[in-house]
Parts: sequence; structure tokens; C-alpha cells
Amino acid sequence: MNTQNRDFKCGGWTWDPVRRELCFHEGKGTDGQGEPVQVEKLRLVNSVTLHKWSQAPMRSPSGRSIPGHLSRIVIRFECGGDITINENDRQCSRSLAEAVATTYNLDVEEAGAPGERRRSILPVADRAGRLVSRLGPVQAAIDRNAGEIIEARGRFLGKKRRIVQFADVRRLELHRRVKGSTEQLSLTAIYGPEEQRVLVAGYEGFEGWSSPEAWRDFGQSMARAMGNVEVVELDTTRDEPSP
Repeated sequence: MNTQNRDFKCGGWTWDPVRRELCFHEGKGTDGQGEPVQVEKLRLVNSVTLHKWSQAPMRSPSGRSIPGHLSRIVIRFECGGDITINENDRQCSRSLAEAVATTYNLDVEEAGAPGERRRSILPVADRAGRLVSRLGPVQAAIDRNAGEIIEARGRFLGKKRRIVQFADVRRLELHRRVKGSTEQLSLTAIYGPEEQRVLVAGYEGFEGWSSPEAWRDFGQSMARAMGNVEVVELDTTRDEPSP
């Protein structure tokens, strides 16, 4: 096999942009030379998606260690079908995904945990009908009937309690933060002439398991309830080296 056009990436993977061939070579120390053990000839590619998510480290039934940081590349074809590559070295995954996407003049699409495992994890209604959520020591409750945001800090609901009227909100900020294996989503209201901040809703858990789309829709619905205020989206993410 001609190896002249082969572009070595990492973890045994190579991509030949001329032949449109994705190859895998045994052994992490390979330099991409020699015959690959697996060759995939790609058809016309429709999309390249890079899934990233985290979980508690565990072991498979065979005793193999499964790391806490996971990633998967899904390459979909225009005529149907796809190729899935599990590569938990995230720098390798990104490099490989970008190489394939660039060949087809595509952008790499970012996503969390694949399939139906992703959840909306939106605030839930309490007995009084208020939408309640907690982020660290802060509990937030949304009372749509009264048009109020109720924020409480501390272990007990009545401790350091603050109430903000919907009519006083100037804008909302939807913030997603990823640090290590933890993902945090928060919807914050900016209110009053001094632009103070109050938590509207929040979530914290393993990276990639929430549905940012559901939170985006939730933020827009709250913005309409507060008089069609602006929603500003902020995203702070960082790839961590694989353990």
C-alpha cells in the first residue's frame, strides 16, 4: 500500500485525504508506516460529530479499566450509514475528527453523551407548583403565578432568602461550564439598576449528560415570561488530557 499521502494522527490512526482512507495500525508507538490492520474507505461524508462525556471510572467484566473521560467520533455518510470510532484520548479524537472534516469541507459538530442517555435535567415542580433546582449551596425557585424568583442560600430554605420580581429582570444569562469531569449549567437573571445577579435555575453533574438544547429552550421560555428579555449564552469548556 502507498503510504506517501498518509497523515499520521495518534493512537495508531492515520487518515489519507487523497484516497479517503481511514486506517488503524496496531500499537500506540507506531509511526503510521507498514500495513494497517483495519482500513475504511469513506464514501461522501455528510457530518463529523465528536461526542465527549464523563463518568465514574469503572472496570469492564473482563477487568479492563474504563476511564472517566470518554470520547467518540461518528462519521455519517450522505447515502446513509456511519462509522463510529471510540478513542478516549481526546486530543487524538479531535485531531482525527478535524482531519476527516477538513477533507470534506465540514466543521466538527460538538456533542455530549451519545444516544438517549442525555437528559434535560431541568427544574422540577414542588408541591406549591414552583420550579425548583439547586446549584451548590444555592436553591432557586421560580413562581410563575406570582412572577417571582426566590433564591435561598444555605442548608435551609429560609436562610439568606431573596425575592426578585420578573418585571425587574433586565436580561438572562445561560452559562455552561465544563471543568474536568464536571459540567455546570446555570440560568442567571440580571436585575435592577445596579445589575445584580440572582440564580433562576441550575444543574451540576458529570460532563455531557445534560441536554444544552433543552436548557436553551427553557431559557427562552423564561425570557418570554419575564417580558421578552434578552438571553445571553456563555460557554466555558476545556478538554482535559486523558488519564
